[in-house]
Amino acid sequence: MLELYEPLVRGIARRLYLPGGDRDDLAQHARLGVIDATRSWDPSRRVPFRAFAWLCAMREARMAVNSARSGKHQAINGARSLEDAGGDGLPVAETLAAIWASRRGP
Repeated sequence: MLELYEPLVRGIARRLYLPGGDRDDLAQHARLGVIDATRSWDPSRRVPFRAFAWLCAMREARMAVNSARSGKHQAINGARSLEDAGGDGLPVAETLAAIWASRRGP
């Protein structure tokens, strides 16, 4: 199913810009929209599945873009790794081990 709608997904990913992400991230969100469309499509409403899948994929991708633009994940995305956080260039685990060793004494 996803292979059939991959061109649709790629088209959506080309049209939008995801701050802090790339086209593959947007394509993944659009794929999730296609999967959601398969779960909630109702043939009795007489809407072609392709149109409904496009709508769901576009909405999912736009929500990802709006969420990225809101900046609410900015602190997480800009955070430094704990492996690099030691002040002297050592990983945190080694820095903490050195501190504890110096406090215990000989």
